[in-house]
Amino acid sequence: MILGNDQIWRIDPTGQFWKCHAVALGRDADRAEADLYRRIMERLSSNGDDDDDDDDDVAAFLKNSTVDEVAALACECMESVLWPMKKTPN
Repeated sequence: MILGNDQIWRIDPTGQFWKCHAVALGRDADRAEADLYRRIMERLSSNGDDDDDDDDDVAAFLKNSTVDEVAALACECMESVLWPMKKTPN
């Protein structure tokens, strides 16, 4: 991942790269990103946004959200991914 000037670039092990709006790193990052995207799309649909251009919608949603709103959304995603990993004490 490369961060710079309001941009995030993801680089995969094959050397391919692409610009993205949000990214998760580490164990189960794919699950966290899928959950994040699902939550954003749910919020967009609850606001009546039924556009077909999801990429622009996600970018606009993140741009128009406050830091606190985005942080709360990130925490929700981390909790949803990490909670099932938590082992109950014996």
